[in-house]
Amino acid sequence: MPAAFAHRRALVLTSIALYALVFGAVFMFERPGLGIGHVYYIAVALLALGGGVRWGIGAGAAAAAFYAVGVAFNPEMPTAELLSASAGIRLVTYTAMGGLIG
Repeated sequence: MPAAFAHRRALVLTSIALYALVFGAVFMFERPGLGIGHVYYIAVALLALGGGVRWGIGAGAAAAAFYAVGVAFNPEMPTAELLSASAGIRLVTYTAMGGLIG
């Protein structure tokens, strides 16, 4: 197996594990103003490095979706935040960063 393939696979697998960990943290521990969702930037960056531009953009969209689902099921977070401008801003920043890194 070529070294580049092994590194790419490690980046993708680490990113997937980080998505799961951050989703669980948002679901269980997120409170208004805490900002656990910012850790998704690392997962998006890892997936973008391993997969390229398209994967980076998809990773950003997935991060925004996972954050929204985590907040929707977290009883401590107000669901009104999901329908505010911050959701759109989060989607744009996650996807733009993923595309730029990819």
